[in-house]
Formats: sequence, C-alpha cells, structure tokens
Amino acid sequence: GSAVRRLGKAQINAATLTGTDAAGQAISLVSTGPCQYGLAGETGWTTRFNVSSASMAAVHGQSTTTSERNFEFAIPEQALPVSELAGTWNAMSWYPSATSGTRTFQPTVHELSLTADGQVTALLNCTGLAPCTPQHPAPFSRFVPNTVDGGFDEILPSGALWSRLFLHKTISGSRVLVLLSPDGQFVVAAPKKPLGALPAVGDIGNWRDLLLNGDGTLAALTEGNYTVVAVDPVVRSVSRRRASDRRVDTQLFDLPRDGLRHRALNACTIDGAPVLCAEFVQMPIGGMTITGSVPGTPGTPFFIVSVAKP
Repeated sequence: GSAVRRLGKAQINAATLTGTDAAGQAISLVSTGPCQYGLAGETGWTTRFNVSSASMAAVHGQSTTTSERNFEFAIPEQALPVSELAGTWNAMSWYPSATSGTRTFQPTVHELSLTADGQVTALLNCTGLAPCTPQHPAPFSRFVPNTVDGGFDEILPSGALWSRLFLHKTISGSRVLVLLSPDGQFVVAAPKKPLGALPAVGDIGNWRDLLLNGDGTLAALTEGNYTVVAVDPVVRSVSRRRASDRRVDTQLFDLPRDGLRHRALNACTIDGAPVLCAEFVQMPIGGMTITGSVPGTPGTPFFIVSVAKP
C-alpha cells in the first residue's frame, strides 16, 4: 500500500539492543548481519534495520504471509542550531500525486538554498541534465526550531505550518537534511559540493537496496555487489560490474551538479553487449546513496535508498 507518511520517535540503546518503538512499546533488537538488525520475537512480520556508517538507518518491513511492506528512514535525534541549515543543498524528493486513495509517486531533484536564520532564498526543480528552473517565485518558506518535538518547522509565506525538517550531523561534520510534509513528500538533502576522489579499479561495494516503486509499492529488500572495472579521471566516469548478472553501468561524478552522480539512459552492457537501463540521478549521503529515476524516461519511476554493507 501507499499510506501517508508519518513521523515517529523511537529510543534504542545500542549497547543492550533494547529500547522502545514509536508507540512506546518495549523492543529488543537482534543482529541479522553486519550493521543489520531485526526485532526479536516477531510473528507474521520481518523487520530489518539497515544501519549506515553515519548512524542513519533505512528500515524495511515485510509481512511473511501477504505482500504488505513498509519503509522507514531513521536518523539520530540531535539538537542543532538553525545556522547549520545554511548553504546550498542537493535534494532528492519522492513525491505523491495525492494525499490519499490511489496515488502514484515521482522522484524529483531540487536545489535548495538557505541562510543561517533558516530562510529559504532559492528553490529549484532539476530534471536530468537539463538546467534547473525555479519551482516558484519568492517569497519562500523559512524554518524555525521546534523546541518541543525537535527538528525544525517549515513556516509558509502565509504564516501557516507545513513540513517538518530534521538535520543530522556526523562527528566528521557531514550534514544530511530529511524533510517530511503532510502531503506525503519525503526529501533527503546533502550539501552541494564536489564528491572528491574517484574510487579505484578493483574496489568492491556491497549494498542493501530498498526500492520504492512509482505505484506506491515497496520491493523486497535486496543486496547487491559491485566491482569497479573502469575509471576515467578526465571526464570523472566510473564503470561498475554487478555480480548478480555481470551488468556494467557507467556513472559520471559531479554531474548534473557537484555532489551528484548521473547515469545516462541505456548506459549499460553485459559482456560488452548493450542492454537497456534507466537514466538516474544519485546522491551519496555518507554510507548511503539515494537514487531517483529521471522523469520522462521509459519505465516505472523509482526511488532507491541504498545502505553500504560492511
């Protein structure tokens, strides 16, 4: 199904793997793999907490008897000043066509600029390699601290409350924004800055993937293994071979803009023969990547939250 997104707060003691869920019920976690945890004593349901190196988690739940599944995105609760919102951000959104009933979803890439007092100064929509365009003219929203429930409240130009924004900052200083709006929009953002050094040929990446489909369904949790087979430092391209089917895809780093990666439509081969694959934009966020299909390209829209597996 595609229920409207909701906010919740859980407490987890990492040392004892115990805590309480968003409803206040006691829970116990059990290890189900490297940096992955399940809920002890589950019946009829399987939950997997996939934890990133930056202490964020993508949570996948699945019924053992029906096709029902759910998805949650978790970040540590932190009390950070509004000044930490300052800067220009790449943002990737999973946006519903309606707030209830039959809905479809579409990924969108944005560019968002904020001042140190939480004022939005620019909001752009960006599709594939096309130049970004203003989503709407000024005036823009602003974000103010929510001193009761944490995070930040979005105040619309009209003065009405709208979305909730949460900021995660690691010990190393990297930042991630997570926004949830009443209409079901889910947004993840990271600072717009160059990605840095490219991986090396032979590097191996193992990932757990949570795939959200445009019809509002969630796929089964999958794992993938990728080996870097070619790197071009001039154009900043990286080609990876997927172990499951030997498919090689090529991504360009810091394209369409700094901090993002782009795969062109059908930029894939298997044993040298061209194969079809979707165009996407991808955003690394520290032990995770967010991948969104490009609107207007063939195939079902998708939004993937991937967590690196140690």
